[in-house]
Amino acid sequence: METQAMTFILVTDDFTLRILSSFMKMMELVNYGITAIEKLSLVRKKFHKIDAIYLLTESEDSLNRLLKDYPNEEDAQYSAVHIFFTARVSNLTMDRIAQNETLLRRVRTFK
Repeated sequence: METQAMTFILVTDDFTLRILSSFMKMMELVNYGITAIEKLSLVRKKFHKIDAIYLLTESEDSLNRLLKDYPNEEDAQYSAVHIFFTARVSNLTMDRIAQNETLLRRVRTFK
């Protein structure tokens, strides 16, 4: 039986996309299982069976858009979620994420 490699969609805000683009090429990301890069600020297709990696700054806009991706189980943007912030997050941000039960149930990594 052949095992399927994990694949992810990388979701970034504008600032983290500029950082990422400054030192990595798309082909390098493909080698890590990234199948697509999507901008958090755009309307995106829902992928209920694919995990997402969010690489974000701790801005109000990015946080609001992240939370908006998971309004309820039926309308969740992605399957499992791996969230990485570019800096330490505040208690307020942690509290807001903790209040979104749909998102919280899907979080596999939070750094």
